[in-house]
Amino acid sequence: MIRDTFPYIDSEGRFGESLPEQIAKHILKKIMKGDLVPGDKIVEEYIASELNTSRAPVREALYLLQVDQIVERIPRKGTIVKSFTNY
Repeated sequence: MIRDTFPYIDSEGRFGESLPEQIAKHILKKIMKGDLVPGDKIVEEYIASELNTSRAPVREALYLLQVDQIVERIPRKGTIVKSFTNY
């Protein structure tokens, strides 16, 4: 699960979020605000350019979001935002 700590030092004196975790939170905020909607394709290159970073931490951030079942990675297609359902 994506932690809710500030990216420097947490309450226990440990370093905070890694770059991929920060990027995952950024993408999650875009989803929550409606900038990215279910079915939208998330392009690594666009996010990397937007955040002025390389694609590697973006790829890792997308993996973190996939583990949390927020996005779906489809081989040779890319990463899309999953739809949310109420149970």
